[in-house]
Amino acid sequence: MSQQSAFARARRDLTITRRGLMTSAVGTAGALLLAACSSGGSDGGSSAKVTSGPVKLTTAKLAISWWGADDRTTKTLAALKLYTQKHPQITFQPSYGGIVGYQDKMVTQFSGGNGPDLMQVSDRLPFIANDQLLDLDPYIKAGRIDLSGANQATLDSQRVGGKLYTIPWGLSANCFFYNKALFQQAGVAEPKNGWTWDDYADTLEKLSDGLPDGVYPSEDIWAPAGTTAWQPFQLYLFSKGIKPYKSGGKELNFGKAELSEWLSFWQGLLKKGYLPPASDTAEENAIQTSPFVKRTAALYPINSSIATSLQGLMKDELGVVTLPTGYQSKQNLPAKEFGEYINAPIIIGANAKTQYPDDVVDVINFLITNPDANKITLMSRGVPLTQAITKLVTPLVTPIERAMTQMIDYVQAHATKNTQAFPDTDGQIGTLMQNTSQSVAFGKQSVSAAVSDFFSQAQTILASGS
Repeated sequence: MSQQSAFARARRDLTITRRGLMTSAVGTAGALLLAACSSGGSDGGSSAKVTSGPVKLTTAKLAISWWGADDRTTKTLAALKLYTQKHPQITFQPSYGGIVGYQDKMVTQFSGGNGPDLMQVSDRLPFIANDQLLDLDPYIKAGRIDLSGANQATLDSQRVGGKLYTIPWGLSANCFFYNKALFQQAGVAEPKNGWTWDDYADTLEKLSDGLPDGVYPSEDIWAPAGTTAWQPFQLYLFSKGIKPYKSGGKELNFGKAELSEWLSFWQGLLKKGYLPPASDTAEENAIQTSPFVKRTAALYPINSSIATSLQGLMKDELGVVTLPTGYQSKQNLPAKEFGEYINAPIIIGANAKTQYPDDVVDVINFLITNPDANKITLMSRGVPLTQAITKLVTPLVTPIERAMTQMIDYVQAHATKNTQAFPDTDGQIGTLMQNTSQSVAFGKQSVSAAVSDFFSQAQTILASGS
């Protein structure tokens, strides 16, 4: 059975209501899905008394949202169907689509009191700042969510104000995927984990010499459905031993020199023709429309959690490698540390005002820890959180997913510790960084002018935070 037919059958099996979840560019919030949900009429599950051990589930239809390509959606729907088979009183109202615009959609829903009962979370901080996410610690302490076998440092990285509101649905790291066939065609050696920015620049030069016209060595670092600009820059800062924010989150902790060096590096690659024109990059409103998937770029900066979906969209075999590091890089973006760390952009959380906190928590525990559920979802959201589930599913996954696991192991062994809590305005800084990168790429501003504007606007944004 084709992936498309399996996807359609899964939709029918769950009687899905889907009202056009947007995959277009950020800023179309007015047309975004406002899914019906079960969040009204409660003062919030976080204040409810939590009992230990299993509880009797109620009859409920739970709204759940996520983003991802068809492969992830098909597997998620199948896992939810399995949960309903085991708990017939619980059904689901799923909504799903692409990552571009997802955060705006969720903010709109929650602002209108229509947030789903549980959801894959993009940027959790605005929801936490508005008391919109359920505090999961009481349920973990009561044994309702089993996180034994999870990396404690990874869990601690999710804490905000000492509390755990979200749980990693998969472990991942920023990376580059690469097209093995294009590397072979160009006669260029495949990159290795731990490569430097010097290695990256050298690889692009060699690919440029060997690839046909119209095929670029790499996508740009601000790819809209890929890494976007802010997080890779943060990792560059970490590699230099610099935290993005000063204590308290009201000031940036880096200077114009660092941002200028970063933007100049990418502008130089663009001018050499190693990256697609800015207009091509800007057309990417989902991974399906990326130059990489169109086979007009050999390297793609994105999060490793997309491995399954990305390979499913392409005929050529893919490889995956760490984001380049400044450590031991001599000419390009030199630094003193590895800079990268394990992150969890694929996280799951619950609406603090859900009418069904016990049911929602049970679903979260099922999706994270149940062996049968994870045999379905496999690594569609990255490497599983617990060692036991990872060991269980590794023999069942594809070569690119096994390579992803090896890459995650490398990052864990060389990781730079991320201990900084970001301010609630971090999302706005991320948008500003994306706009700044685009402005330079399109030639609308020089690097120096763009850097000056960035710092001026960032100061205003940070001053407005709580």
